[in-house]
Parts: sequence; C-alpha cells; structure tokens
Amino acid sequence: MQARLNLGLALLGQGEKTAAVREFRRAVQQDPAFAEAHNNLGLALLDSGNVEEAVKAFREALRLKPDYMQGHYNLGLALKRRGEPEASADELRRAHELDPSLPPP
Repeated sequence: MQARLNLGLALLGQGEKTAAVREFRRAVQQDPAFAEAHNNLGLALLDSGNVEEAVKAFREALRLKPDYMQGHYNLGLALKRRGEPEASADELRRAHELDPSLPPP
C-alpha cells in the first residue's frame, strides 16, 4: 500500500499525472478505508484539472478520518478553485484549528 502511495507521489512529482492518478486509484482499491490514499488521489486529480473528482476524493478522506488536517486543507484549495470561497474558507479554517502552525485563512 505505502509503495503505491510513494510511487504515485513520485509520478506526480515528475508530472506524470495520469499515471499518478492510476496508482492512487489502485491504492484506494487495495484499501478503501485508507484516508491518505483518497487524499493523494484528490491531489493528483486536482493537479490534473479534475476539480469535481478531487472534491469527492477529499470528502471521502474526511468521511474516513474527520480530523484529517491535510484533507481539510486540500478540500479548501479544491473548493476555492471550484469557485466556492465561503466553503473554502471554512475548510481552511478547520485545517488551521487542527494545526495552528498553518497560516490562518
């Protein structure tokens, strides 16, 4: 599982967005309850311009792990890109509450 996540992150870092999405989808299939896999899938989808699917992936990560700071932060970024500034600010505020070292929204 962790190997798939690492491979997906490496692929994403190299600009191989389609391959990264594929690896993260495989990770989610292997362990549907692994919030970090859904979060990383969301990052790859967002980077690929698929905002709607990214939002779904981040929301699934948060359903599985409600206090997942990174999930709230990334959902906030995706909602901002989707043109929902109030919902974005709510998610970014929640991320800041979970990790006060983050800059406030």
